[in-house]
Amino acid sequence: MDSRLGAARTIAAAYAGDPAVTTVLCGGSTGRGHADRWSDLEIGVFWSRPPDDQRRLRVITELGGADPRRFDYDVAERQWFDEWWFDGGAGAGLLVEVVHMTETDADDQLDRLLVANDVRPGLLAFAAALAYGQPLAGSAERLTARVRDYPTPVATAVVSRHGQIDNFWRWKMYLERQDIHGLRRHFASVTSALTHILCALNQRWWPGSKWQPRVLADLPIAPSLPITRLAEVDQLPPADGAARLAQLVEETYDLVAVHLPEVDIDRLRSIFRFARAPWPRSSS
Repeated sequence: MDSRLGAARTIAAAYAGDPAVTTVLCGGSTGRGHADRWSDLEIGVFWSRPPDDQRRLRVITELGGADPRRFDYDVAERQWFDEWWFDGGAGAGLLVEVVHMTETDADDQLDRLLVANDVRPGLLAFAAALAYGQPLAGSAERLTARVRDYPTPVATAVVSRHGQIDNFWRWKMYLERQDIHGLRRHFASVTSALTHILCALNQRWWPGSKWQPRVLADLPIAPSLPITRLAEVDQLPPADGAARLAQLVEETYDLVAVHLPEVDIDRLRSIFRFARAPWPRSSS
């Protein structure tokens, strides 16, 4: 939405006033151009040196940010994180999430992804922010160039890790226990795995879990009508929904076998198809 991008430009200008800031990037749905009224605003600020804590606070204060929360350096994520509200109080304004990262740490994270094939969701989403976001200040070309191509070894790692669907048989357990919420979570986890697989097959960086229908839209390599069929899963009786989901998984694995033969698809199929029977066999 234009109003969000306008807010992003205002915020970017405030950060860009610091000479140590090399790039300000708008990520998330706003950066990808399809934000709605519920979307947060995700900003990435890249620094030539570790950001000054007081400078981070001063920008928020100058912009009239409400209810700021600032988090110290996260060693695992290689970032600092700020969260505050723009143009209104907590719950009424626009929630702004700012990731601060040094250029050195940004390269380190990309090395983990592109060299070591570490395909944790946070690293995939970081690549998506760089590849599909909008630079608002400075130049992001050096970093975005690193994720312009989607390497086959990364795709193989994504499918091998996120495409492993364990314990699908548990839908019967949730049904017998009348645990409808557990059943829905179970089906949702399979849907998440399918989304990761299809992103990898189409060499698209996984941007996160919030916009699944848009992520799956218009993928050239995908089962027929994936969005419609996934939406029907929760509308059908559980056994029919499970069968519909299983068919989608099998069709997706077929596509992996064709387009990404580096993956041990027989292993993934054997894990997915494994079935556990209740014991004792009789419920009496």
